[in-house]
Amino acid sequence: MKKLLITSLFLGSCVLLLAQKTTKIPNVYKPVRSEMYKKGWIDFNKNGAKDTYEDPTAPIDARIEDLLSQMTLEEKTCQMVTLYGYKRVLKDDLPTSEWKNQLWKDGIGAIDEHLNGFQQWGLPPSDNEYVWPASKHAWALNEVQRFFIEETRLGIPTDFTNEGIRGVESYKATNFPTQLGLGHTWNRQLIHQVGLITGREARMLGYTNVYAPILDVGRDQRWGRYEEVYGESPYLVAELGIEMGPQAVVSIIGFNSCEYFFSLQGSWLAGCVPAGIYTTNSAQACYYVLHHSEATICVCEGGKSATKIASIRDQLPNLKAIIVYWPEQGLPTVNQDDGFAKVYSWDDWMKLGASVPTEEIVRRTNAIKPGNCATLIYTSGTTVRVHCPRYD
Repeated sequence: MKKLLITSLFLGSCVLLLAQKTTKIPNVYKPVRSEMYKKGWIDFNKNGAKDTYEDPTAPIDARIEDLLSQMTLEEKTCQMVTLYGYKRVLKDDLPTSEWKNQLWKDGIGAIDEHLNGFQQWGLPPSDNEYVWPASKHAWALNEVQRFFIEETRLGIPTDFTNEGIRGVESYKATNFPTQLGLGHTWNRQLIHQVGLITGREARMLGYTNVYAPILDVGRDQRWGRYEEVYGESPYLVAELGIEMGPQAVVSIIGFNSCEYFFSLQGSWLAGCVPAGIYTTNSAQACYYVLHHSEATICVCEGGKSATKIASIRDQLPNLKAIIVYWPEQGLPTVNQDDGFAKVYSWDDWMKLGASVPTEEIVRRTNAIKPGNCATLIYTSGTTVRVHCPRYD
């Protein structure tokens, strides 16, 4: 009898395992239509030529105008549409052949809360395999994105959105009190931590746009979504809204020097997070650190280091400034008006800093609290998975 029970349990388990949908997630994501992906650019419209909107070195305004000139009325209309995700409106978790006959065959502006586990009010969370773990969720969103880039006429990427006003709207994400509840704390540091966690979890899951914080001022308690605001005080809403933003990252590449030390100290006193880069890193390895950390400023010594950073600035939309100390060793010459990070000498940067009011410096210094991130460390063993398009 015992043997019969064990055999039955074993066979039942096998049937369940066979019935489950399993997908092997590759270690490195590789596009299918590889002929689209050129060295330094992507042939989004698949015509074999580098159109202006496909040229990452072209001015932003020119790229926008070129893309608009190629779009039909239907394609423009679809870019104004948000499609609710799986089990809300979208029937499929991953693209199917039928998608080429749907409204979004021409592209779509955004897909909201796709595969977040929510079905409808009153129903249990979805048991779809892509809800969790995060690696599967991000892979699934990449597969959806691949459809819009590789299978639509102009290859315009979609935006993966999420509400995020009390944490990321996802089955496994951290859930926080409503914004109205958070507003009653009047606690800047707490709100900053909420923003940090929400942003990290959204990025981990693959969402590209979080609708938070809501900065409306609550003036009428009869409003049906009053719980989504911080309160009725414009000052409170503004102060807590600012705190929801992440700490800015300052990358530093260079050998030991006074300027390196000053950059570290200056980053901390300004409320930023420094992230060092090895001087021996290749341009692609530098790209990884700058891209992954979302650095807005890069401080580097003149010569080879400055040249490497300047060579990839057009691939780093978050980077706003490249500050070069020891410019006599080599100051890169770039087009300062092309929309990418500007290059400053150390002396020029110091002159800009002289105009910052002392009150602002004191405010930032006083805002530093225990528990804030002090530094980001990328070691020689850091696994590089994000590649610079120019070097792929």
